[in-house]
Amino acid sequence: MPPKPKKFYGVRVGIEPGVYESWEECQKVIAVSGAVHKSFLSRDEAAAWVDGAPAAPGKITRFYAVARGHKPGVYTDWDSAQMQTTGFTRPVFRKFDTRAEAEDYLGAYPAGSNQAQSAKSQPTRKRGLEIDEEEEVVLPRKKSKAVSTDGKITMVYTDGAAPGNGKAGACGGVGVWFGADDPRNVSERLAGPLQTNQRAELTAILRALQLVDLDSPIEIRTDSQYSIDCVTKWYVSWVKKGWKTAGGTPVKNADLVKSIRDLMEDREAKGTITILTKVVGHSGDYGNDQADRLAVLGAQLPALDEKGLGE
Repeated sequence: MPPKPKKFYGVRVGIEPGVYESWEECQKVIAVSGAVHKSFLSRDEAAAWVDGAPAAPGKITRFYAVARGHKPGVYTDWDSAQMQTTGFTRPVFRKFDTRAEAEDYLGAYPAGSNQAQSAKSQPTRKRGLEIDEEEEVVLPRKKSKAVSTDGKITMVYTDGAAPGNGKAGACGGVGVWFGADDPRNVSERLAGPLQTNQRAELTAILRALQLVDLDSPIEIRTDSQYSIDCVTKWYVSWVKKGWKTAGGTPVKNADLVKSIRDLMEDREAKGTITILTKVVGHSGDYGNDQADRLAVLGAQLPALDEKGLGE
């Protein structure tokens, strides 16, 4: 058996982007959310790809069927398929060796299946790509100081603070951190009479969405699982119940959840990626620490009414 050709692994997004000569080295730097890597047969090709150049054209050997995503269809490269599935709620996609197989797979999903639906109502097909070390993959997130991607997706950290949360005299603050000295960074007092940590966290996410164009992909990193669940899971049943809980009481913070969902749906209608990533607070994540600092400073500012005006 002839020896396998030497491979070079380009890491476009990871702990340390660059070119690596072994899969073992590559694995050490791709253990972050949104990591993107690809193997090449030459160092020059890998380096060019890392710098943003598209992979060299060649014979199409793989077909990626996206049944549920921003734009369903058959794609011949992982870059294109990934853009259609990243940030989409419950995407359905699979890799095939022939276009015919990919198109047959799409045919199993009736018109309208691209809309949100429960897992029980979806066709029982295998989901996700059958990946190997040669393909670009998205891995579970581990702690990282990375605060930017390859320029295609804006990464922003958000946080909320409410010293005295739950008590009379509590003061809420909102923090949004795009990067060092970025003019879009936010440090402001939470508006309105309800000064709670949950409202501050949701407001920070809303402000981040308001500060980017609808057609600009964004990844929002927050340490609030509550906020993520509100705008990606729980809102579905709340809408059905007329924004009432299972017990029939009004949903708390519904005004903020509705505003966030409106922007997310406007972005999805344009095919724009919106990613919400959970990070661990106060764990040494630099971006999260900066957002927290801005939120704490915001809580020290003068009170604002519901319209954001000083009292």
